[in-house]
Amino acid sequence: MKYLFMALGPFMLVIGIMTFIKRRKFAKESTIINGFVAELKTGPARRNRIAYYPIIEYFDKLTSSEELYESSTAYEDSKYKIGDSVELRYLNTGVKKQICLNNWFGIWGLSFMLILFGFIFCVFDYLLFFLRA
Repeated sequence: MKYLFMALGPFMLVIGIMTFIKRRKFAKESTIINGFVAELKTGPARRNRIAYYPIIEYFDKLTSSEELYESSTAYEDSKYKIGDSVELRYLNTGVKKQICLNNWFGIWGLSFMLILFGFIFCVFDYLLFFLRA
């Protein structure tokens, strides 16, 4: 168990850096498109509260059709209302379509969290296991 925990920090750090590199490329190559909140999906949140996930309708120029994007980011106090205009980052390479909210957390949130927790686990590993020797 000790060795599994020791491997977790460096693993998260490496995955976080790889994710950061991919997201940086996405941020450079993607375009900003506009959409509007078509629906608010609800789900559980902390302390028996409700979280709101915006479902955004946008026009996909490549397929010439209206499509929906369901955000994976939830907000406890509904940040969006139905009908609100929203900016999205959009990239369609023909093989894979990538889309996210055009805000800091939408673009960089996962990378930041992985790098932060990877760094914390690495420091904790060092303090706990290597200084005890």
